[in-house]
Amino acid sequence: MTQSEMGEQWSEAAAREIADSLHARVSCRHGSVLAGFLRCSGQLTQGAIEVTVNGAAAWRSLRCLLAAAPVRAGDPVEVTMAEGRLRDRTRRRAHWADPGHRLSMWAGLIEGGRPVQGLARRLVIGPPCCALAAVTGAALAVASWSAPSARRAATTLACPSAATSLGLRGLARRAGLATQIGEAEPLRLAVADDDITRFWSMVGAPRTAQRWQRTRDLTWPDPEGTRRRPSSVNGDRSVAAATAQTAQVREVMEKYADVLPEVLAAAGWLRLDFPTSSLEELGRAANPQLSKDTVYGRLRRLCAWSPAEEI
Repeated sequence: MTQSEMGEQWSEAAAREIADSLHARVSCRHGSVLAGFLRCSGQLTQGAIEVTVNGAAAWRSLRCLLAAAPVRAGDPVEVTMAEGRLRDRTRRRAHWADPGHRLSMWAGLIEGGRPVQGLARRLVIGPPCCALAAVTGAALAVASWSAPSARRAATTLACPSAATSLGLRGLARRAGLATQIGEAEPLRLAVADDDITRFWSMVGAPRTAQRWQRTRDLTWPDPEGTRRRPSSVNGDRSVAAATAQTAQVREVMEKYADVLPEVLAAAGWLRLDFPTSSLEELGRAANPQLSKDTVYGRLRRLCAWSPAEEI
């Protein structure tokens, strides 16, 4: 069996475990899982949604999610099948009729009468649990997992657009997952080698992730623990900087909250509500959303505030 076929086998095993968890309990997260799934594997056609699904487990999950959706999707109008390299990785292409685009609008593929280029607004500004659920749906739909015997292991998510890959990276960060966008391949979102086990554990396949890690440790032992974790180091630095800024903001807010300009006070409360979030994440959490530079400028002015600046 080739490295690619072994990777497909592990991907299918993880998809089966996630599918079992989705079938075991229907929750409010199912909507976000479905939105992430359709965003990465679906496309709009004339009065229908066309979805490409790899593997029997992902197909079973999609049917379960659609059955739990408040918008009736019905049965697929047409299903075509093409055999993959493995028997259980059969590729299915299905068309669901969507009169009035009700399912598309509910899943966030259409907002305001226009197709969404990136992710739906409710996913971007939603709570971390919904962010993780959307990443779970994307992983079910388009994630590929390298074999544990590969020298450089990786999990990649093939996104349909650069806006989607950027959006998923933001959702993954809010959920506490470290991902990277390839410079040469901006449509691919990659999980670093040392974060793969944690990624699959958080999206709903902990047993498969543990088996994969044990196999990898036997293949590429690291007795001295010398493997570097650059993504974790960068994440720690970001959290440390956010925590230090939060302490400054809290001190200013305690003294001058009543006399601060409205925009600075709003930025201060936003930072206190999300004490470890990055500036980019704060901008997405704001209502209306703000750019990272705008958030940085307002927080910098807030930290430097003095009563003499009061107008």
